[in-house]
Amino acid sequence: MQSGVRRKTFDIGPYPIPAASTSASSKKLREGRAVTGLASDALNTVVIACTLDGTINFFDFHTAAQEQTLVLPAAALSMILHGDSGLIAVVCDDLVVRVVDIETRRVVREMSGFQSKVLDVTFSPDARWLVAASLDSTIRTFDIPTGRLIDAFRTSSVATSVTFSPTNDFLATAHLDSVGVYLWANRAQYSEVSFKSISDDDIDNVAMPSMQGEEEEEALEELAALAITEKPTDVFVTPAQLDGDLVTLTLLPRSRWQTLLNLEVIQQRNKPKEPPKQPEKAPFFLPTLPGVEHRFDVQHPDKGKDKSKATKVLHKSTGSAESVFWQKLSDENEDGHSDDVFYDYIKTLSPAAIDVEIRSLATLDSQRLFLTALIQRLRSHRDFEAVQTFQSIFLRIHGEVLVANEELRGELERLKEVQVTESERVIELLASSLGTLGFVRDTF
Repeated sequence: MQSGVRRKTFDIGPYPIPAASTSASSKKLREGRAVTGLASDALNTVVIACTLDGTINFFDFHTAAQEQTLVLPAAALSMILHGDSGLIAVVCDDLVVRVVDIETRRVVREMSGFQSKVLDVTFSPDARWLVAASLDSTIRTFDIPTGRLIDAFRTSSVATSVTFSPTNDFLATAHLDSVGVYLWANRAQYSEVSFKSISDDDIDNVAMPSMQGEEEEEALEELAALAITEKPTDVFVTPAQLDGDLVTLTLLPRSRWQTLLNLEVIQQRNKPKEPPKQPEKAPFFLPTLPGVEHRFDVQHPDKGKDKSKATKVLHKSTGSAESVFWQKLSDENEDGHSDDVFYDYIKTLSPAAIDVEIRSLATLDSQRLFLTALIQRLRSHRDFEAVQTFQSIFLRIHGEVLVANEELRGELERLKEVQVTESERVIELLASSLGTLGFVRDTF
């Protein structure tokens, strides 16, 4: 299929002539034969073909040689192979489904009792059951080891196709007068069922499963007619902090803070080995150089001056504008009552953007404000892992500046005290939780 090249040809040859047949009948048996089904085993060693004149032909997959022909007592209309068990279910014209083993190449079971033409058959995933749908609107289930009919039900519409789910939970059917797929639950998965043999008198009429959309649409229309007069006042909203003694995290993925902590390593690892090459730009009409041969003048004018001017303008505009990060940080209240605007904004930034904003804190006033914001958040017992990440990045980038300036010593000492206190609280809470969990686990 990928190359489009024909690889092999499997020739079923003439019909095997019985020893007692006459010359006239043998000539008739040698006429054109119709192939009604094809299958290949799981290891691609055998190719099986069934024909309308009632034969099953076995071929070697690699040599395309016909190895054996199995003659059936009736015409073979279709067949299906169960790859794991090596069983073939052949639908015959005499209203019998025959099960053939591809290893022994013999008919091992015959499923009969159909009142009309068999339209489709399927194996259960474990190859223990065989489900067949016939033209008399009946779906029958046979037990393959015993060959008995263990379940049958009649539907209002003829089932044209049946198949099992891979987990053996559902049976999917398609019916004659519907474009939908109906699912039937397998009771053997969740309840005790009897697998005794049944007769045609035990076949019950079963209603079709409800189609999705019809009943639900009627229910929605009824609900839409009901008008809500008053808004509910007892709606529960989860608070940002359940209890003042607890420690609340940001509820963001852990990989977000791990990426921020190791951003330099990630950038160094993802750094390209060579800078990208810009494509050569040329005008629509290229000037030619003097000479006998046609040569184009593709030299570009020097744009270094324009680039330097653009860089200066960019630096000037960047220095004059204040970032949203700095505006939110400046609005933080230093009396310990924060409105969470700054941390709500910084949670929306990417790790690279947070790293850039922390690096942009170049003045002592901005660093003092950031230290104060960290202290306030630690005291509020919220966003603990985010504060630890911001603190680690900030001290790693501006550590030398903080040590060299005496103006920030007071904020650093306050941050140290709050950090030690909160760390001890978190360790105590973790130890208490682990002890309670161990006690419950050992008890039960």
